[in-house]
Amino acid sequence: MTQILRLSLVYALLDRSTGIEAGHLESAVAVWAYAERSARFIFGDSTGNRHADALRRLLRRERTMTREDVRKELGIRHASELDEICDLLVALGYATVGRGGPGPQGGRPAVMVRATETT
Repeated sequence: MTQILRLSLVYALLDRSTGIEAGHLESAVAVWAYAERSARFIFGDSTGNRHADALRRLLRRERTMTREDVRKELGIRHASELDEICDLLVALGYATVGRGGPGPQGGRPAVMVRATETT
């Protein structure tokens, strides 16, 4: 939204207008939409993180995985790196993370990574 307002200000300045008008906003929205479509065309639906993209592919197939299985499958050593990957997918709406059923040998519940409908 902020970038659209900045673009509309540029259009208003180019028109030597005293204020931002509806036409300036419409033009800014059109430019922003074009930029988004172009980025999707060029980069597809990549997250920009190779591990996050790999996890998305796994979740499309498996739908639900334990955090430990994700770590092993992706070859991740540090919990912070796995947190970053999961946080990115959650923020983008591709996954949810939460406690599952009982863990191994009835211990603490395993942390589950689940695909969402948009995965």
